[in-house]
Amino acid sequence: VFKTCFPSVIDSFQDSVKCLSEFTCSATFPDTSMEAIRLIRECAHIVHLNPMVFAENWNEENSNVPESDLVWVRGWFPILFELNCIITRCKLDVRTRALTVMFELLKTYAQDFKANWWKDLLKVIFRLFDVMKMEEKKIDKIEWMAVTNEKV
Repeated sequence: VFKTCFPSVIDSFQDSVKCLSEFTCSATFPDTSMEAIRLIRECAHIVHLNPMVFAENWNEENSNVPESDLVWVRGWFPILFELNCIITRCKLDVRTRALTVMFELLKTYAQDFKANWWKDLLKVIFRLFDVMKMEEKKIDKIEWMAVTNEKV
């Protein structure tokens, strides 16, 4: 059943992951935040189980992305990028959960990543620590860095 609806799901996959990311930073609904992170984790499992589907039905003209990298561009990168966004902007418990999920995904699935994908992945990971370069919210940054270093 899932495979038959894949083309439309894949076309909106990045938007769906972005939407889940937006749900995570709601201070009003903490249960929704954690459920959204769980669903992002499920998205990663779907990408892992169905990598070829992300390369199928790709009809964007003038695409300069090799077919072998479409699973990265359309699947893995949006997931890891949005987890990074959650980690850098949400409250402590949500950040901690997102960071844990990001590293669990890397431990579980990164052996499938191609060498050229690691360049993008490392940019995402190193971006986590760019928050210390910003001057605003100095106390928040100190707390963020302390918690993040404990997890890493």
